[in-house]
Amino acid sequence: MQPDMSRLLSMVLPDDTTLGEPYWAIMATHDGQLTGQFWTVYQAGHTVIPLFEDRDSAESVRAVLSQEGMVVRGIAWKHLQFLRRRPPQGAELGVVQGFRAHGELTIALLPPIS
Repeated sequence: MQPDMSRLLSMVLPDDTTLGEPYWAIMATHDGQLTGQFWTVYQAGHTVIPLFEDRDSAESVRAVLSQEGMVVRGIAWKHLQFLRRRPPQGAELGVVQGFRAHGELTIALLPPIS
């Protein structure tokens, strides 16, 4: 891979050493590599990428998902800024505020950056 492409991918895709400063997200993998797809939920008319404030909460949700190949990755500030400018999958970003009955997430949407 060319150095410029490696640098670009490191800005967009966190690896398993990236700390969740400020958030953690659930992402899809294939053959052990991130696909670039985030786990999303549909809530109040929005497709949302849930961002968790701590890894334990993200791992708890990931553990009950019926989907194979999902991992928790840290979202650093550089990733967050990129995602807010170019939200993937036509989704919005939202910070998980808590959990309701039946495992439904309470999410506060983050505004995009133009």
